[in-house]
Amino acid sequence: MQIDVSLLRAEIANDPAGLGLAGMSDADIAEAMNAEREIGKRHDPITAERALDALSRETVQGIVDEATAESPQDPESHRDAVVYEERMLLEGSVDTEPGSPGRVLLDSMVDTGLLVRDDLDALVAAATVPIMQSRAMAVYGPVTITAAHVAEARK
Repeated sequence: MQIDVSLLRAEIANDPAGLGLAGMSDADIAEAMNAEREIGKRHDPITAERALDALSRETVQGIVDEATAESPQDPESHRDAVVYEERMLLEGSVDTEPGSPGRVLLDSMVDTGLLVRDDLDALVAAATVPIMQSRAMAVYGPVTITAAHVAEARK
């Protein structure tokens, strides 16, 4: 695939991604440009299986007990437990993205005492996935930079 050599020339000269390109060989620059790096994180929905792995047995039992209580002491806590179980059973997951309905539910479960902050943090951590991308992909799209491309850009 043809690449814009002027873009690669500017990338090598300015190193906007901070890859340390100055002083590298052509092959090393190509390798650095093609290497995937974490560019962010995304919050996937937490599945029931991953939630069971992230939460203590006592916490899970507390949610089940609260959802199935015949005479709940705290209506909000009971509602949260029921909604959590319904989402896990019917949808198979609860969204953990900040501001999403699922995350609002999880935050409410902390407020009502069904979860402690460490439980919420464990659920979010279990659902957080790094976003990986190479600098070559960010600049050019699906292309592999070669040492020959770098040599051409350095002319």
